[in-house]
Amino acid sequence: MLAAFALACLPLATIHAQTCDDFTIQLSSNLGSGLVGEIGSAQVCPPTAPGSTIHYTVVSLPDGYTTDNYEDGHECITIHGAAQQAGVLHFIITAKTDDGCQKTLDYTKTFQCLSSGSITPASTMLPNAISGKFYNQDFGLPLSYTVAAIKYEMDGSVPGLTLQSGSNETSAFLSGIPTTPGVYKFTMRAIVGNNCIASEKEYTLMVGNSESVKSLIIYQLCNRTNYVRNWQIHNPNNFAVPMKWELLFYTENAVASVGAFTAEPGDTYFETPSTANPNTIQISWYDGVSAQQTIEKSSFVGLCNPPTCVFASNVVKYTLGLKKNGENLSVAENFATATLGEPDANDAPNAVGKYLTLGYTGFVIVQLSSVLIDQPGNDLIIYEYSAGNPSFASYPERAEVFVSQDGLEWVSLGITNPPTCQSKLDHAFDMSGKLDWCRYVRVLDKTDRHAKVLDPVTCAVTSAWAFDDESDGFDLDAITCAQDNGDPVLGIGEEQTASGKNTVVYPNPVRDQLTVDLSRDQSIAIPADHAIEISISDMRGNDVHRTLYARQGDGIVTLEVSDLNTGIYILKVRTGSNSTGFYKFMKH
Repeated sequence: MLAAFALACLPLATIHAQTCDDFTIQLSSNLGSGLVGEIGSAQVCPPTAPGSTIHYTVVSLPDGYTTDNYEDGHECITIHGAAQQAGVLHFIITAKTDDGCQKTLDYTKTFQCLSSGSITPASTMLPNAISGKFYNQDFGLPLSYTVAAIKYEMDGSVPGLTLQSGSNETSAFLSGIPTTPGVYKFTMRAIVGNNCIASEKEYTLMVGNSESVKSLIIYQLCNRTNYVRNWQIHNPNNFAVPMKWELLFYTENAVASVGAFTAEPGDTYFETPSTANPNTIQISWYDGVSAQQTIEKSSFVGLCNPPTCVFASNVVKYTLGLKKNGENLSVAENFATATLGEPDANDAPNAVGKYLTLGYTGFVIVQLSSVLIDQPGNDLIIYEYSAGNPSFASYPERAEVFVSQDGLEWVSLGITNPPTCQSKLDHAFDMSGKLDWCRYVRVLDKTDRHAKVLDPVTCAVTSAWAFDDESDGFDLDAITCAQDNGDPVLGIGEEQTASGKNTVVYPNPVRDQLTVDLSRDQSIAIPADHAIEISISDMRGNDVHRTLYARQGDGIVTLEVSDLNTGIYILKVRTGSNSTGFYKFMKH
């Protein structure tokens, strides 16, 4: 039982004039800080010693309060307890002396619902239970004030478990023998007084199977949008299996990191949030014998139906540099999300809010809307913003461009460097020989703050400074692909056959055998010996298949891909004449 506090009665003194006008009574404290459920105590006493015996009558007290061990004739009467509801409450007590003097105390106090704690345990995912085995979980509510009791209510149920109050009346426990495997979600509510909800929280409890469980299988799937990751669970058992997923390596507090559901026999599909870090999850379930089993799996980054061209879709990180004079940049003119999507500043005279000024040595990292595949020619365009569309001769801003597959390891594509000083500042890059594909782009300001203006005809260096003290480095408008990014990958459940126009790989999606017909791609030059090299990599760049083929007379190569996991793959063809083709396909 939580302790109550007691306040001493006010000191008494002798009454010099024994008249009824001198006789008064008052409360010796304010009964606490005014919170519903808070235990408080006070005494009703005369401010000075009366000349005769006092008799008290309790007219009314709020619900939750009482008097303590009062006997007729005591000099003071003690009130203790806790308010059970919010509002203005009245304490009414009458005192009468043997001399016939009578006074009534009507003390009012305002009480309110307030909590300074959250229901424990803090984790909303409770420790697992096992069907048929005893389970117990305690719940509590840490408060900054002392209460006599807390009532707990549970919205939802778990078969076999009951909620009971703890022995101290301020905690509760959920216990019993669970009878049915599954994932159960319920809300636990802590109530102080009659109806003050001090805290509530939704919990998840996974009740594992008591019979032997065959291992679950998890597959990565292509993603419907850039904001979630799609997964498939295959349950080979003839009964449902409760399972939990948890994001690994995720950014703290950025996204929901854990969840649970019941995997029915066969296939179940679910999704997890997309993070800037590697999208790796861990699934776990109880094997019904002795231990919890876990599997870790990384997600594909490819979209099921990517656009023909990609663009920046998410700002991962940015750090602004300074002006030439050393001052900070204006935040209002440096909104990083202005770099997303198609170019929209377009060198207009007034395009504030449509571009990102990096500042000298500043940088930004963006995630592309889909994987950008290396193809013959330039792959990536960096759009620079300069009001009025000046040439490089008069406005020589520069930036170094890096690309990455995972956002961790970077490869430089070089510096934006127009072919002549009369050219504009937008610049295209080719990933050839550096990366087969990328998903992240970093743009780092490399502007020379001491650069000189170039002669617009001869491109010779003049004596004029190109940038004043208010200059602020490279201005990024947008990032897009330089050409179509290959044929979109078909969505789940669709089929494409050899009759499809310009289809090089089919069927797509594929289950067992993939056909490659290079006669449908006029950009691929076949050597005289018909030798071609075909390799297949997953969306993280890992090779999963590489073979040298002699192209058959009908121009078709058939690949066995039944051993590949479900997901998106890149098929690369390289010929002896050094021509290369890239084709995306989905494996069911």
